[in-house]
Amino acid sequence: MEKNIKIGDKTYRVASDDNYLAAMGDNFEPHMVRLFRALIGRDEVVADIGANIGLTALLFSSLARKVYAFEPSPSTYEILRGNLARAGVSNVEAINLGLGHQAEALTITFAGNNRSGGYVSDKIRPEIGHVTEEIRLDTIDHYFAACESVPSFLKIDVEGFEQNVIKGGSLFLQKNMPTVVLEMNHFCLDVLQRITVPDFLDFMRSVFPCLYAIDTDNATIVDLHDAERAYFVMHEHVVRQRFPNLVGGYNPQIKTKLDALAASSTKAMNALISIESGAPRRLLARLLSKATGKTGQGKPFQTPVVARPNGALRADLIPACVSAGEVFEIPLRLSNKGTEAWHGYGSQPVVLSYHWQNLDGGYLIYDGVRTGLQSKVVRPGKSVQEKVSVVAPSEKGNFNLILTVVQEGVGWFENKGFTCANGTVAVV
Repeated sequence: MEKNIKIGDKTYRVASDDNYLAAMGDNFEPHMVRLFRALIGRDEVVADIGANIGLTALLFSSLARKVYAFEPSPSTYEILRGNLARAGVSNVEAINLGLGHQAEALTITFAGNNRSGGYVSDKIRPEIGHVTEEIRLDTIDHYFAACESVPSFLKIDVEGFEQNVIKGGSLFLQKNMPTVVLEMNHFCLDVLQRITVPDFLDFMRSVFPCLYAIDTDNATIVDLHDAERAYFVMHEHVVRQRFPNLVGGYNPQIKTKLDALAASSTKAMNALISIESGAPRRLLARLLSKATGKTGQGKPFQTPVVARPNGALRADLIPACVSAGEVFEIPLRLSNKGTEAWHGYGSQPVVLSYHWQNLDGGYLIYDGVRTGLQSKVVRPGKSVQEKVSVVAPSEKGNFNLILTVVQEGVGWFENKGFTCANGTVAVV
């Protein structure tokens, strides 16, 4: 499919052959756009490691002097090239190569309906509903050894393979001291690479003298060299899907830039709350605490209990067949048809989940894994695009998969009138 998407200040016509664009919305990840803008200068050279179909590369083309876009999947690389050519950008070099800790030939695996989750792993490789391709890997140290123009900024989003990429660039990092933004995804680290979050952060602290965790709204920045605050980040990341990005580097000025980003993000939310609520200025501090999940005393936001969750989930792409134990994602449309806002953060967040039900009506798995809301707040009368992560049962057979919503510590939405999405799935 082709779609017009606003990326930063420009709108591009981009294409893909999966459902990634359908779930993207019309405005590409505004929080990531703000983060990259805060850190990238006009004369920077950027390495986009894990470029996928090119949305971040297009953003970087408007922010930096030159961009290296690395994409190891041969088929995804062709889509990347097409999107860059369609946009007419001249400062992006697309490279059909992955980066890791050594030069080697491996494979990349991705769901047939979503290339954005492509991963490299020798630990797990589901087959049903997935595509596997042969790829080539090099190291940062080797690839840039003979380049005249070397990156001063690295973006690394490689589904849990980030540590391998950093290991293969140890000499480059020590010599050039770039700023690095990388994803932290505990599912990818744990399931795909068998790396725990504490071990991952220990490694990153050993590499970067400056290392910060960035919350989903960019309003909270945490120094990961502070042991107590690092523990807080690990808890919030694993339990509530917060702090998905790390910023590492060597120049203490990074903190100044991140503090400015946090201040502007808080200010923007403040203004938005004022406009939406019509509240007088004396109430803004209280409203802001709801938006950020914090109070003036550092206490978590006390999430309001949803008494009547009138609404529904729609899922058009529930797979007909999955492998036992497979982990997969399903795009959803979540609609709030009631009068109460649903908050995805705070003391009792509203999150996505699921049940696996036997065809005779009994439950095989009732308390499914949670997925945090990307939208943070779903207001009355609004519908949002979300994705839920599902773990298939280890038991094989035909089951009814029920996709639903739960407010932690309160209850399942379907018990109060909410309409779930469901479909029959064969587990093989």
